[in-house]
Amino acid sequence: MRRRLTRRQVLRGLLGLGMASAIAVVDEPVEVVAREHCYWERSYQPTCSGGQMVEQWCFVCCAGTSCWVEWCEWRVVGSC
Repeated sequence: MRRRLTRRQVLRGLLGLGMASAIAVVDEPVEVVAREHCYWERSYQPTCSGGQMVEQWCFVCCAGTSCWVEWCEWRVVGSC
């Protein structure tokens, strides 16, 4: 015979599952990188491609003495 759970029982069960998963996550080492500043940088000079002038821009972030590229995209800057 199945028994219906009350709202309190359901919330208590969900809270217990959430705490169990939080404990498992705490045991794992977590690498957090603080971004001190980010900026857009053109990485390639404009190039003609399919009748359009395109150039590649990258979003660069830095923290301390190291910088890294978050992502790059091609931008249309005119026609050729």
